[in-house]
Amino acid sequence: MNGNVVPFTRPVKPAITANLDFSWLHTARPRTVFEEKLDLARFANADVPLDEMADRCVLDKRLLEFYLASACGTESAGKTADRLIEEFGSLAEIAGASLSQLVQRGKLTRRAASAIKMFHLFMERTLRSDVVDRPLLSSYSKLIAYCRMAMAYEEREILRLIFLNVHYRVMDEMIYSRGTIAHCPVYPQEIVREALARCAPCLVMVHNHPSGDAMPSSTDIETSQKVSTACDAVGLTLIDSIVVARGGSLSMRSANLLQADKPSS
Repeated sequence: MNGNVVPFTRPVKPAITANLDFSWLHTARPRTVFEEKLDLARFANADVPLDEMADRCVLDKRLLEFYLASACGTESAGKTADRLIEEFGSLAEIAGASLSQLVQRGKLTRRAASAIKMFHLFMERTLRSDVVDRPLLSSYSKLIAYCRMAMAYEEREILRLIFLNVHYRVMDEMIYSRGTIAHCPVYPQEIVREALARCAPCLVMVHNHPSGDAMPSSTDIETSQKVSTACDAVGLTLIDSIVVARGGSLSMRSANLLQADKPSS
């Protein structure tokens, strides 16, 4: 021994989350509760896949915190996530909020608000890819999920037309009209012309209720029946008229509301 004091150095233990890439996070950002829980869960359940462990332990607030930290590099992501959940109530409401609502009500920077809207668009496109060019009968629930993601949280009524080919595959779609908080203009003959212009023999109408209640009004039912009659007159078929809202969705076809009562002879 040479008499020199050698400081004790604790060996560096490999990170439990080594197979996750956190390099794109802000370097000065403190560890989130989400990351801490992953470490603890991994210690306790070494045989459980990390993805499954993350699903078990992450809360909505922490998931939002993690996304905000990664997308915007903000050190106050935790407080921001708490404020957004408190203001909007749920992840779905946050994602469905408009850019102006996120900035004004959520007190977000435009960058952070844009990041949330880009994620919402990503999810919308993902759901749409499960619908386009696929048989409607095998993807009906996915069609409704896509429409709810795209329309249910809009502040005004929107009418979307989805055009199908002879094999009931989605071939095109369009936003036909935008209305007020409780009304959307619909002209049956124009809808028929849109279908004929695309050589689409079948179509589905979808509109939203900003109120959050998917129950169709008498006007909704009457208008859908008129569109169905106009389609029948030229050999087209209105497959369904769907209402989507925060609280769920309703198929008028399934509820037997599309067929108008015929006068008795």
